[in-house]
Amino acid sequence: MNPADIQLPLYIFWDNSNVYISAQTVCSCKEYTENTKRVRLYFQNILRLAHANRPVTKVVFIGSSRSEDDDTGYVDILDEMRNDMNISVIMLERGNQTYTEQGVDQTLQLNMYRALCREHIPGVAVLLTGDGRGDAEDEGFLKTLQDFHNKGWGVEVLAWNRTCSRALKHWAHANGVFIPFEQYYTCVTFLEGGRTYTPLSLKNRKLSKPNYEDILAYDNLKQAYSELTDKYEAEDIYYRMFIEKQKFEIQALEEQKNELEEELSKYRRTEKYNARLKGRVTA
Repeated sequence: MNPADIQLPLYIFWDNSNVYISAQTVCSCKEYTENTKRVRLYFQNILRLAHANRPVTKVVFIGSSRSEDDDTGYVDILDEMRNDMNISVIMLERGNQTYTEQGVDQTLQLNMYRALCREHIPGVAVLLTGDGRGDAEDEGFLKTLQDFHNKGWGVEVLAWNRTCSRALKHWAHANGVFIPFEQYYTCVTFLEGGRTYTPLSLKNRKLSKPNYEDILAYDNLKQAYSELTDKYEAEDIYYRMFIEKQKFEIQALEEQKNELEEELSKYRRTEKYNARLKGRVTA
């Protein structure tokens, strides 16, 4: 079977808050403005850059429920985008002291592992993140993406080159695809009350591919299982028919037995009657 004919799963895991925070850092270098909080993310182009016109299995979007500084009305935008694809929106509260989201990485990693366990064939995992740190403690996205890669998945990382973990960038370059948001800066951002976004071109967008050997191995195993199942089903049907036939024959023999017993009983009653009748005549 040609792997190109198989519908492969494509998951997008989107850490929006870290992408936005890092966008402010990049904005200070790209824009002629001191108020970096004016920068906004243009979600439609970010999502299109992530899926690159490929069918999407699911998008897991993690944002903040207390975003006073970066309130872009993205919940309403995502609600509109849900009409076109399966988007799961997870809102996390900010800490009272740090004003940062609690457990973002862990929540996103949990959803990544759920996808990894749910799918039987490898697909493509696309991670949108700001820094992707935590690899030194073996807790960051790098370890999770390595698990995807070891299962035959294609891996793509979309992050800000200026703030992304060096280890994550190097690994993604070597084992998948790393796409710096800076390359599409004016397409994925705009300034509130200022610069608007520019059209997005996917001409030079690199794509990652899963391990087709794993896909073919799974497909061959699935076909062998299907053939074995068909064989057992056919044998099961044969044995069921055989058993039904035996039951029918046994029932027919039981009926014959009952008929013979009834005839024998009649014969014996007739013999007794004749014997009695003969005795009376002799007397």
